[in-house]
Amino acid sequence: MLRINAIPNTSAAKNYYRSADYQLDGQEAPAHWHGKGAELLSLSGEIQREQFERLCDNQHPDTGKQLTAKHIENRRVGYDFTWSLPKSASVAYALGLDDRLPDAFRGAVADTMAEMEREMETRVRKGGRNENRQTGNMIWSDFMHFTSRPLNGHPDPQLHIHAVVFNATWDRDEQQWKAGEFAALKANAPYFQAAFRSRLAERLQGLGYEITRKKDDFEITGIPQRAVKEFSRRTEQIDKLADQLGVKKPETKDKLGATSRERKTKGLTWENLLELWQFRLKPGELEAINATVRDAMQGPMAAEDRSKESVDWALAHLLDRKSVVAERAVVTEALKHGLGSVTPEDVWKEVRTRKDVIRNQMGGQWMVSTKGVLGEERGITRFAIEGRGRYKPLGRAGQPLPEGRGAVLEPMSLVKGDPVQQRTLGSSLATDLATPSPFGQAGTVRYFRTVDPRGDKSASTLDSRQNEGTNPRTLSPTQQAAIRHVWTSPDRLILIRGAAGTGKTTLTKAALAGVNVPWVILAPTVLSSSRRRTRKAKR
Repeated sequence: MLRINAIPNTSAAKNYYRSADYQLDGQEAPAHWHGKGAELLSLSGEIQREQFERLCDNQHPDTGKQLTAKHIENRRVGYDFTWSLPKSASVAYALGLDDRLPDAFRGAVADTMAEMEREMETRVRKGGRNENRQTGNMIWSDFMHFTSRPLNGHPDPQLHIHAVVFNATWDRDEQQWKAGEFAALKANAPYFQAAFRSRLAERLQGLGYEITRKKDDFEITGIPQRAVKEFSRRTEQIDKLADQLGVKKPETKDKLGATSRERKTKGLTWENLLELWQFRLKPGELEAINATVRDAMQGPMAAEDRSKESVDWALAHLLDRKSVVAERAVVTEALKHGLGSVTPEDVWKEVRTRKDVIRNQMGGQWMVSTKGVLGEERGITRFAIEGRGRYKPLGRAGQPLPEGRGAVLEPMSLVKGDPVQQRTLGSSLATDLATPSPFGQAGTVRYFRTVDPRGDKSASTLDSRQNEGTNPRTLSPTQQAAIRHVWTSPDRLILIRGAAGTGKTTLTKAALAGVNVPWVILAPTVLSSSRRRTRKAKR
């Protein structure tokens, strides 16, 4: 799991990272410097507190001079990228005594942070510019903790790493240290989390563990499920509190975790905790944990490469309702789908070497589609163009508008070639009318216009600001405008667009009431399309 939180000020950074592993005696893991930015400052190896605290104060770690070109009081120190092991892996380490797991964990974090570092940015404001520039360097450190926050005085086993990224990056173009720009990294957190889980799964399989998929995550096969739940008290506490408060968003749950946690417990030893944890196990569970670790020691687990299959699935899944999607979204979904059988490197290679994938840069990011989707889109466009002006309108003379308060349709004639006003209102309705008119012959084609004794109050779009919920049987002016469009259009393909809650379903039912010709409706949501299919079946 990955959680990203801002470190708001110097005091918060120093107070939080001075304490080792929630004050747990005898179980400290030294933190290390990482990143190309750290190399530029000649920082390597274990962290020295004085150097760390100087960076918290935006000072050069050796000279103590101001580091970035600009400095403001109470500046944001940086960001805490918190990475967590699956609970079963923490149990295998703590109770199964597999000392290989922390290094595997650190390696997966380091590889993913290195990928993040390549995308590190800074703001560019000189010369009237307002953009971001990629710098490709970070200063970060890893603080590994072995337990969760305490609950009822005692923590549970939980390996996690606080990767502290300082708010400073070297701008080679301007030849100075500047504040980092983290917005893109935060926005791409779902991808980095999927990449981390993929790398971690590969490393644990390399240690001999078999993994079991769990939604987008995994657990080590063989660790008793009850034990996993027993040592997940803190997560259950936060989930229960979130349910009571109606909280759904992960970022809000993170805040609940921060406000509901107990103070760090002092004076505990690792031996004390091992005794407490073993006491909480049921008979046979410790033996099962030890057996899982022993089996893993026999050798690595082989994993079949499923990159192609996973990319196939991701493309089909994402392009089902969109013609173009972000390339990174495809890779993210492929990593989730193939977790345990794919790596980020293999998936990226598969996406970028496929002959059926079309790539193009839009708005600063790479977007993709496929030749198959492009062919479908061209077919739909051709279908719409060839059907323009070729069909009799649905409306009939004297037909009243539903709830139109006296508005009716009257016949009118348009000579071939005269422009017909097209109110194209979007993409949630497509009606296929199988009643062609002799538009290619000499003469005229009958159309209809609306006669409203109150005057024309139609609009060209559905406005979500209008109150249409007061009386569900009353059609708003924009709904009536859409119905007029459906009734008077001579086109084979008719589009209606409206924001959620603007009454598209209601107006569609009203527009097609009494229509006695075949029609097909295409809707972008499962619920809407199922309603339309039911209506068509009755026809």
